[in-house]
Parts: sequence; structure tokens; C-alpha cells
Amino acid sequence: PFLRDDDDDHDDRDDDEDDPDALCPYRSSSLYRSVYVYPNPGEIHNGWSAPMLSRHALANNGTVPPWPWIAVDDKSRTERIAHYDVGGVMDQYALEIVVRELFVNPKSCLRSADPENATLFFVPYMPSAEFHNGRIFAAVESYPQSPYAKAVYDAIEGQYEGWEERFGLTSAYWKRRGGSDHVLVYSEPLHGLAHPKGRRGNYHYIHTQRMLRPPIAIGVEMSTAFVRMYPKCAAKNVVTPYPNPDGRWFNGKFDREAEPLRESLGNASASVMALP
Repeated sequence: PFLRDDDDDHDDRDDDEDDPDALCPYRSSSLYRSVYVYPNPGEIHNGWSAPMLSRHALANNGTVPPWPWIAVDDKSRTERIAHYDVGGVMDQYALEIVVRELFVNPKSCLRSADPENATLFFVPYMPSAEFHNGRIFAAVESYPQSPYAKAVYDAIEGQYEGWEERFGLTSAYWKRRGGSDHVLVYSEPLHGLAHPKGRRGNYHYIHTQRMLRPPIAIGVEMSTAFVRMYPKCAAKNVVTPYPNPDGRWFNGKFDREAEPLRESLGNASASVMALP
């Protein structure tokens, strides 16, 4: 989803025609073809159909208002702004995009189309995109808890009316295991399902990102104090490095640019060593 250098000479290997997952690095994983991604509104090809819809959505002909972060994400991707501005301030908060891409990319071998047999359920709520709304600094009106954040917050607490109304999706799979098989991503350490000011540390893990509750939280920070105080809850969550979405670090572009400099420095060092 991010920058790919035009002169990259790397060629992707073709998929095996008989086995599209032949190159899948997760073939031996328990997550292979077992992560269900809740569909965006109207995505019939991804499961937006009667079995997955709430009574509220069905009563409205299978429609709900578009989730606001989808338009923000599409605009940011097209214009390469906010979380897609590689090398900018916001790309460090792109974790929610990176994790989503891991599951929804057409070449992903983790996604399952069968919620009944899924091991995990990915909740495609993007709190950072919604909060910033395409800006570097969020506007004042972004700080109150959004109706969508509240719907997820309430679903975590076992109250599903907001989820069914705002997201338009059935709550059956939240209820099945109390949300313990649901995955939420928090790209920023001080934000999540709320945006309180003047708070630090464990407050955000406990209240803003609800890490003590059943769902699996994927985030960029977790304090050692939190891990010591709540070891069992900390163990079910996932901490990742801040993402570096600049493809030039990985496709050899920077290495090729640095090679002449390394050679010149090596030659200069050799010349200095040869001096009497």
C-alpha cells in the first residue's frame, strides 16, 4: 500500500497455478486461512450479505452509513498524505493499515471466508485514520469518542446494540467467545477507543485500548509495569515495532545508493593508511 520504487528490479515470483498458496509463509501456522475479516459496508464479495448482517442493517435493506475512515483512508492513499506520506510524520502510525493489508491483500493466505470455522476475527476499525481525518494534527472535534469507537468499546463490554447499528454486522461472533477471538489494532500509544488528554502509561492500556478485556490488542507500545502487573492479559496482546513503510529500505534501493559511498570511504581509508 506504500511507496514502491519504480526502478526496483525485484520480480515477484508467479503463484503456482495449481496451488495459489504455494509460496505462503504461513502454511504451517494455525492461522492459515483462518482469519475472518468483517466486511466493509456493501462488499458483497467479501461477505456483506444476510448471514453477516444485523437486524438493523437488514431492516434498512442491507445498508448502513459508510464508515467514515474508509473515505479518509482512500483519499490518503490516493494523495499519499497522512498515514501514506512515506517519510512524513504520520507513517509511524500506519500499523492499522499494515495489519489490515496482511489479511485483506489478494495474495493473503490468512483470510478465511467462513466465519463459522474462523480462528480469529479481524475488526476493520481504524481509530488513527478516523481520529486524524487526513490531518497531521487532529481537529478539536475529533477528540470526543466517536459513535464507532463507542460501539466497539461497548461490544468489548458485552453490549452489542451499537455494533449492530453502526457497523451493521451481526454480534453473534462477538458473543460466541466473548470477543476473545477478535483482533483490534491501535496504531498510536495514547489513542484508541478514546482520546483523553493529559494521561500516560497504564491508563491508556487499561482504559483507552481496553487491554485487560478479552479481545487481542495489537499495538506499538506496552510498558514493563503493565506486563508485571497484568502478566496474563499482557500475554494475549501483541506489541510490534513502529512500522517503516518505506519500501526503499527493503527492495535494495538504499543499498544501491549507499554502495558508491561505502566504496569511496573505503578508498579514502586505504589512502590514509598508506600515508607515511
